[in-house]
Amino acid sequence: MKLLRKCLVASFSIGLMANAFSGTALQGLVFLDSNSNGIQENGEPGIEGVAVSDGASVVASGADGTYSLETSDSKPTVFISTPSGYVLPAKGRWFINVANPAQKLDFPLVKDPASQEDFSFIQVTDTHLQSSGADKPNGQFHYKYVSGSQTWKYFFDKAMPQILKTEPNASFIVDTGDLGLKETSSSPSSDAKLFREKVEDFRIPYFFVPGNHDGLETLEMSPSHYSFNHGKFHFVFLKRFPNVENTEMARQFEWLAKDLAFLPPKTPTIFFCHYYFGHESYGGIEKSMNRSPEFMKIIEACDAKAFIYGHIHQNRMEKINEMLQMSAPSFNFGGGWSQEFFGYPPSYRIVDIKGTEVAATAVKSIEAADNPIWILSPKDMTVVEGAMYPYFNSCSFWNGKVIAVYLDDDFSDISSMSCKIDDSDYKPMTYYAKIKGQQGEWSYNGDIRKDMGPGKHSLTLKAEGKNGKIYEKSISLFSDSSFLPEEWPELMQNTSFEEKSADGTAPAGWKVDGKTVFWDDKEAKSGTHSIRTQMERPWGSFYIMDDIPVEPEGIYNLSLIAKGKDVLKMSYAIFPGMSDAHVLRFPDGTYDWTKINTQFRIKPGVRKIGLCIGNFTPEKRDGGSGTLWIDDISLRRVK
Repeated sequence: MKLLRKCLVASFSIGLMANAFSGTALQGLVFLDSNSNGIQENGEPGIEGVAVSDGASVVASGADGTYSLETSDSKPTVFISTPSGYVLPAKGRWFINVANPAQKLDFPLVKDPASQEDFSFIQVTDTHLQSSGADKPNGQFHYKYVSGSQTWKYFFDKAMPQILKTEPNASFIVDTGDLGLKETSSSPSSDAKLFREKVEDFRIPYFFVPGNHDGLETLEMSPSHYSFNHGKFHFVFLKRFPNVENTEMARQFEWLAKDLAFLPPKTPTIFFCHYYFGHESYGGIEKSMNRSPEFMKIIEACDAKAFIYGHIHQNRMEKINEMLQMSAPSFNFGGGWSQEFFGYPPSYRIVDIKGTEVAATAVKSIEAADNPIWILSPKDMTVVEGAMYPYFNSCSFWNGKVIAVYLDDDFSDISSMSCKIDDSDYKPMTYYAKIKGQQGEWSYNGDIRKDMGPGKHSLTLKAEGKNGKIYEKSISLFSDSSFLPEEWPELMQNTSFEEKSADGTAPAGWKVDGKTVFWDDKEAKSGTHSIRTQMERPWGSFYIMDDIPVEPEGIYNLSLIAKGKDVLKMSYAIFPGMSDAHVLRFPDGTYDWTKINTQFRIKPGVRKIGLCIGNFTPEKRDGGSGTLWIDDISLRRVK
């Protein structure tokens, strides 16, 4: 009986705890904190008309600055939409994670001495603090506590001081997500708290919205969605959303409608999110917009000037329905995908506001640059014949033909771009920018292979300034595998899959699971067998060979013959580890046997690699299907 009584009491207590805030009116005060001590004293009046919210309901503070907000959240976060003309005092908070229903929830504000209608702000994104340079043992991503990483030190000791020095007139900073603390930090919440404390020491406010590599620990940084005002603009932050058909998005949209209702009609508004809305593919922002009709209907209440996002680690800018769509390259130390896959340097975006308009914007590299050319595609030492650059971009998909470069916005005087192979004549490149007056990408869409015989070649890019100044940058290419020296041995065994394993169920030296990867005796380029990969699910991967011996920092060439049927987003990856994979994306569609080459450099310290088949697009859930056969595979060192 005593045990039963204890259980009943415990159950009742848990129930009370779970419903502690149900129907509770959270109360507090918004006031002018003239002496910035966080306490309302004589002569410090309340501030009327400030929007206060728990992310669902929105109320306004009264004439005396007090408010009462009913909430049903079990763990509510209360925040204010800071009004124009006010800022937080030093170490002040505009949101509070509520611990108990009786907690006094006061928000002190001070007059903004620098309040003006013309201002600028900074966007940083995809800092990925788990990805470091010097901290990478054997060239792989480190898995240790983040606050001791080189990336952390780079962010606080070098990058941000440099940005704040370069942009002395910026009013605030917006981080559009992917700190990455949840994946590698031994204590993500404490690291998020430390991160927040350190950014509070910046001379200007730092606002954050979570990304797909962020978790609940970022509640130390901000609510999942919120807003504030500055100058004549309203700024709205929305949690990442891959689709709009879920409870969380419904809550965000309900809040957004209430938030915008507090504004005068057609208030200029800028939205921030880690993803651009809709996010079902990496191309076609307009298509994504059309997948979010509810969002588009809600924002009719304001004058939507821009939607600023991260995630794709690239500079993109488009204007659709009079609303700018802007992203920035990764802020990651070393560039992350931006540099390894896309060619961008670690960068940030600066946005200039004049009155009610976005007057100008530019993407700038963090490190000082004496050359504006950043080569997006092809990559240095790419093999041309049948090669494809493994990740995709509107301009940088490399198929042996397309050359694409990005010009640093700090160099605004570039009037023309051209390219050449070896000592051939320069060929003009085409300017790619959907926003008039902005620097952007240049591309050459002709087939450069006609200027290339077998072997090593030099590709030179030339940018000419209006003042006559010329900038050049060169990389090396190989036209096909005919240059491979005989002294480098073949590293693959049973390259045509003809030899049987001891039990006769698989090709000797290779792995097949009979579910995704099969040993096929119906299709072959040479001999009678091939390896067939058949993917009928959104995501799958399988190692077909591992423990391949390699030399650190050596350059290797992988070649194979492939045949496809209804292929969509299928890839091979050469792995020293998931974080440092070199990915070979196969052509989509149906095609006969086609030769494909790719070249890659081994990371320092790596002595063994594996070969894996699967879907290695940036978003795994995006797909990966069809049937793919490979034959006559070869892996050799070339340098």
